[in-house]
Amino acid sequence: MRNRFLLWGFVAGALAVPCFHQMMLALLYAAHVSPRGPFSMQPSGLGVPAFISLTFWGGVWGIVLAAVTGRIVGSRFFAASTLFGAVFPTLVAWLVVLPLKGQPIGGGWKPAGIATGLLGQRRLGARHGGLPPPLHPPAGARLTSPARRLSHE
Repeated sequence: MRNRFLLWGFVAGALAVPCFHQMMLALLYAAHVSPRGPFSMQPSGLGVPAFISLTFWGGVWGIVLAAVTGRIVGSRFFAASTLFGAVFPTLVAWLVVLPLKGQPIGGGWKPAGIATGLLGQRRLGARHGGLPPPLHPPAGARLTSPARRLSHE
């Protein structure tokens, strides 16, 4: 069961990138807040298109989120996943990834970069923690984390 749950974490994380992260980036780009547009096919550090790389790493973050929030239930699960998505991927990007790419820590702490990081990643966390709208439980149903649901199958 645990491996299946982690696999679903990867799938959810990978799907969250094009469905939510890139859509938020499109809105920020259209509002002239972000200098980067969505779905970039520019090669990343390893020569892989940036969008494909982001999608893979979204899946990896999905596994981490699934492992961390597996025992949290109810509204605390949704709050924890949103907080997780806003904080941890953003900090890793600012403090690890950007310096490895030869860029300043935090992207130089420019307001546009801060907004893009926090808003884009927050949406990623919110969708990891949620269900697609057609799959939301009926009103009044007891909400549990995906880990708890899978462990009872």
